[in-house]
Amino acid sequence: MAFFSSFGLTSAGDAGTTFFIVGDYGVVTNLTQAIQVFDAIDEVVGQAEPKSISDAEFFVTVGDNIYPELEDAPTDEEFAEMVGLFNGPNIANLPVWAIRGNHDAYFDWTDELVLSMEQKQWMLPSLWYSKLVPSGKDGELLGLLFVDSVLMVCSNYTSFNVSAVGAHDSEMKKLLAKIVCTDQLVEWGNTQYDFIKMTMQEWASNDKIIWRASIQHYPVWFLNLDETSYAAINDVYLPLLRQYNFDLYLNGHEHLIAYAYLDNSTPLSNKYPRNLQSSENCASGIEYFFNDTSHSRVTKFRQGEALHQITTGCTGKMDYPICYDRQQNLATFTYA
Repeated sequence: MAFFSSFGLTSAGDAGTTFFIVGDYGVVTNLTQAIQVFDAIDEVVGQAEPKSISDAEFFVTVGDNIYPELEDAPTDEEFAEMVGLFNGPNIANLPVWAIRGNHDAYFDWTDELVLSMEQKQWMLPSLWYSKLVPSGKDGELLGLLFVDSVLMVCSNYTSFNVSAVGAHDSEMKKLLAKIVCTDQLVEWGNTQYDFIKMTMQEWASNDKIIWRASIQHYPVWFLNLDETSYAAINDVYLPLLRQYNFDLYLNGHEHLIAYAYLDNSTPLSNKYPRNLQSSENCASGIEYFFNDTSHSRVTKFRQGEALHQITTGCTGKMDYPICYDRQQNLATFTYA
């Protein structure tokens, strides 16, 4: 089964913002699963009542937009297939606000930026950027902060200081797999963090911005595998998200759908378990969205009560099985 997320934020009475989240989807060698998902989205939009939660205004991608046959050399035809997923009759007019994932960083960093100039629906104006979306009848706004998490891990701001460990250190290879933190990536990562802090400070002084969301590929709380890169983000970025009162953290990378939240009264910690494992034999301990024992798929929080992470990483890739008793335990999780 494949998934997408439909997310609605309300403020100022009935007004609000609804958008679709997709991630890890453009498997151009086999688009069967992704086509099923986008066909379902198109059908949902086609049947939506005006101003309902299904009447979405735009897409957000959370990275790994394309998995080309040659991972470091996507072709124009493969990019056209990926963008074509968004061309259903009911969704072709919805803008696609994108961010890169690690698979998007295996090829030339300009490729998906150039795509923005060639495809009017595809919106990736920079490797990092921000957008304000009307979300209320009295001028309230939703702030969307788009972050390149590969550059974030490369940045000197992370606890794994690249200038200290060296670009070819074994730990950095472990963090970034096939991506080496060159001096250029480190510089861009530092510049991105300066932009992040400047944007957060500007938003903090704007009382019209009711909701704040960060969009990136890597999770801040990990569910699976031994991914120390998440901890590098967690050590530095999570305190900023809390300091500046962010509500949402939207990510992909892990090939599942999951919702997690961390109450703002819970102390932050930089101690995280390692070697988390997935297993085929532990499903009985998982709370699924769609089974008979799960509680409602609708969750309600007041703004400022918690940071909510929504992982949408299986729009086009198979989802992971997760062991409940081996999960990272800082946040509270619900799986799909």
